[in-house]
Amino acid sequence: MVSAEKIKLLRHQHGWSQEQLATISGVSARTIQRIEKSGDCSLESKMALAGAFNLAVSRLCENETEATPNSNQPILLNGALWGLFVIIILGYWLTSGASVQQLLHQGLLLFVVFWFILSARVQGLGAVVATLKLATGLKLSVPLHQTLAQVHQQITFTYTSALFTFGLVGIQMLHQELPFDIWLMRLAVNALLVFLYAGFWAEFILRPVKARLSAQLFEPHGD
Repeated sequence: MVSAEKIKLLRHQHGWSQEQLATISGVSARTIQRIEKSGDCSLESKMALAGAFNLAVSRLCENETEATPNSNQPILLNGALWGLFVIIILGYWLTSGASVQQLLHQGLLLFVVFWFILSARVQGLGAVVATLKLATGLKLSVPLHQTLAQVHQQITFTYTSALFTFGLVGIQMLHQELPFDIWLMRLAVNALLVFLYAGFWAEFILRPVKARLSAQLFEPHGD
């Protein structure tokens, strides 16, 4: 059993119809209708829905209604957050004397390697290549719903890779003999840079690819 009201809420928060949720999850539309009416759900369907909503299976059984934040975040808030990142990074550059090249290269290679390995290990090299092709505007001859699910998962991999990168950079910095205040400042800026790379890749590259795939998948087709 799952919470019927929660499934409805999650679907509405994503802006999906029952048919669209059925396509993304691989569960039939008739099953979606039954679940939203009675909450009766097999384990297989429950896992498929959890994957579509990017939630743990147990969360579908809870009754609280805050499970998934609204994806339509205010543009001004996003702009303010990105502006804050830029101000902090520029402030550090101006006060530390580090070159722009040194600042931008810190952790970037590690992040790219982590994301590539994690995505290729879980999804296969073909899925990574498909995403890179889509990011450059190339068309694919693979099922759209499969590619959509892969890109959705790769967004999660992006932030996981950022955590791995920051952890490795932090370990490397433990061996640097620096005054504590300078060491702490550099560690904080490294963290900001790594998650800035991750945010750019996830929100400005992968998420637009996901949006294009969704539009293609759900656009009306003529007879």
